[in-house]
Amino acid sequence: YNMLFECNKQFDYIDAGLPVIATQPTKLCDYLEKKGVLVKMSLDTLDIQYLSENRNYYKEKVLENRYELTVDYQINRMINFFEEISMK
Repeated sequence: YNMLFECNKQFDYIDAGLPVIATQPTKLCDYLEKKGVLVKMSLDTLDIQYLSENRNYYKEKVLENRYELTVDYQINRMINFFEEISMK
């Protein structure tokens, strides 16, 4: 199980305009759920009817948050962070 691959995969779904359906990794799922781009379900709790009934909500939330969750949007913050810690 490659945690880095899994995390990136979730952002790939969002970038493609799709909500994420997952329960792990917990911290990332909690963050994405607050943004409204993640449906916290596992294979055992998968509810196709719920997903179908709420697809427009999740589609809207993904489109609303997609750019903010890209590397392009975050790159300056990341550069500043790494410059800051390299000076210490």
